[in-house]
Amino acid sequence: MEQEKQLLYLKLMKMIQPVYVQTLILAGFIVGSSVLQAQENPFQRNSTNDIDTLLQAIEATTPLPAESAADGSNFYSAQHFPGSEEEWPPLPGDVLGLDVWPLGDGFFLMDDRNVDYAAIPGGRMRPMSMDPNDPDDGDTNSYTPFPFESATFTTNDLWLEITGKTNTTAYLVIHPPWNVTNDVYDLLYTTDLALPISWQWILRTDPGQTNLVVSNAFDPQGFYRLGPPNDLVANDSLGTNFWVAFYNMDNSGVNLSLYISSPVAATGMVTIPGLNITNHFSVAAGGVTNVFIASSAMITNYDEIENGGIHITASQPVSVYGVDYSEYLSAAFTAYPTTLLGTNYCLMAHPESFSLAIIPPPNGNTYMPEGGGGSTYASQFAIVATANNTTVMITATNANLDGFLWTNAIILQEGQTYQIRSVGAYDDVTGTWITSDKPVAVFAGAADAYIPNNSPVNYFGGADNPLVQEQLPVNLWGTNALSMGFAGRTNGDNYRILAAYDYTMITITGLVVALQDTGYSVILTTTNEVVTVTNMAGRFYDIMVQGPVQFQANKPIQVAHFANGAGFDNSLGDPTEILLPPTGHYLQTNIFVTLTNDNVTGDFTTNFVNLIVMQAAITNTLVDDLHIATTNFVAIGTSGYYGAQVTLTNSGVHKVTSSQPVGVEIYGFGDTDAYGYFGGFTR
Repeated sequence: MEQEKQLLYLKLMKMIQPVYVQTLILAGFIVGSSVLQAQENPFQRNSTNDIDTLLQAIEATTPLPAESAADGSNFYSAQHFPGSEEEWPPLPGDVLGLDVWPLGDGFFLMDDRNVDYAAIPGGRMRPMSMDPNDPDDGDTNSYTPFPFESATFTTNDLWLEITGKTNTTAYLVIHPPWNVTNDVYDLLYTTDLALPISWQWILRTDPGQTNLVVSNAFDPQGFYRLGPPNDLVANDSLGTNFWVAFYNMDNSGVNLSLYISSPVAATGMVTIPGLNITNHFSVAAGGVTNVFIASSAMITNYDEIENGGIHITASQPVSVYGVDYSEYLSAAFTAYPTTLLGTNYCLMAHPESFSLAIIPPPNGNTYMPEGGGGSTYASQFAIVATANNTTVMITATNANLDGFLWTNAIILQEGQTYQIRSVGAYDDVTGTWITSDKPVAVFAGAADAYIPNNSPVNYFGGADNPLVQEQLPVNLWGTNALSMGFAGRTNGDNYRILAAYDYTMITITGLVVALQDTGYSVILTTTNEVVTVTNMAGRFYDIMVQGPVQFQANKPIQVAHFANGAGFDNSLGDPTEILLPPTGHYLQTNIFVTLTNDNVTGDFTTNFVNLIVMQAAITNTLVDDLHIATTNFVAIGTSGYYGAQVTLTNSGVHKVTSSQPVGVEIYGFGDTDAYGYFGGFTR
């Protein structure tokens, strides 16, 4: 408790000095005692007597009512402050509704001087114990922000009960208020209430779920608390506040849509401030709604600051997926709420990368790519500000950027956008760094891209498509990623692995595809391999793999999964891109939409979903409430995860659930067209 005593001492000092320094009592204390010495070196003079004196000075003033403390605050006991005979750490709640003194930074001192804790049932503090050898550990404990073993609750209260435990698993029950039947909560966990408290996100409940099984509470003792689904201490891709944008693509934004899903009924608005457009939406529990976006919302100008941001707000947490549909030229992305956005990005994109030279195809005719070599449909990115006076800095790693504003700091207001592209077809904005002083949303890819990107292969690949994915900030990258490959395609898929730090060692395990280019044909060979490469910060490695693949690294990486052009394997489809989240950072429930073949919102004749789960969860993984045959699942490297490819026979709303987090890739193919996105992400 020594550290807590020092921190409390500093907080008391911080509170005392500006408020009470002019009182005679405190003035005498400052002149004659240790406060001046503590200011010089506060860790040398912070005895219990010093804290006692400071407490007396504070307690001579009038405390504030309990409601002055915001949710998520932390509370010291005036009766059991650090250094007292029975000292307590800061508590995560003021369940008795006591008056408080603010200490700053979300900390308060409770006025519990007249509380008789011994008279309160179970009135002694003890952390929840999961140690079966603890003789003082009963089978039932409760924990809310109230720090006692068994407080008294009514039907108006929300509280959490621990009903059982093993060495590594805890069983909990949520007791909601009598009039609440369908709420969603985040369960958070910590083993240490010492400052600063670090709450670990454990799970998000399904609507109305009350029985919880915590299988990753590996510490023998700990504290649990419930939080709202948009709790800032931990979050996922469901949220109530999003900023997105549709950047310029090779299709003029003919049909722009935002598909919004939610596990609970929700309402909200989609606002485009730059166009003075507001659309209201509602979504049923477990449903998806389509909000059409005016084609004029697409950002068309480069190296300019525009009002191109689109703002989505919702009454309950929702998932948002963006779709830019145009016959033969479509793209999609998973949107992230503002709680997942960051201030440090290293971009994953792709060049247009068609040869600038004329290619002699077998029939003797010549072929020149669209745009006269690619500068029209280049590698690109767009930035959306989520707050006023946001300063953005851009550092190019692999590309020559076509503009000049980016060479200096760019100041954006809320909802403003900045879009820029590379100079030529072979320039690539992958590895470009974007830093800001406030969170921003970033979208990157290519206005149009040929995949694979070697010129003769491009000819035989025969098709191109726009690419876009919302980027994850570097702090949300991981060291492992998994994929099953795209169903319905042969000859392998392209992957790109991007490093954020120097000397990142990457190991790739799978069936590696090698291309031999003869000028008039492409010969493919496959071998089971373990490929190890080393990347520097902002650099990437491209590889083609067929079937399941595992990526491992010693430092955080971002992995992109690309489908090839239709002519590459003479099948339905075209290039599309999906950013793979780190292994295990998946949702347990994914509600998503597959696109149609009506030539209005889609031209996709086949739709698929890839599933990635731990082996123990295979039998509990359902698609649209139906079990998937265990024979459909195959091991992915040595990861312990298994994957399956499932054909979705009807377009529209689908749901994937599992007893453990499940990775979900959604994609569809049509005649020289494709789309793809990832289902959901957790920190």
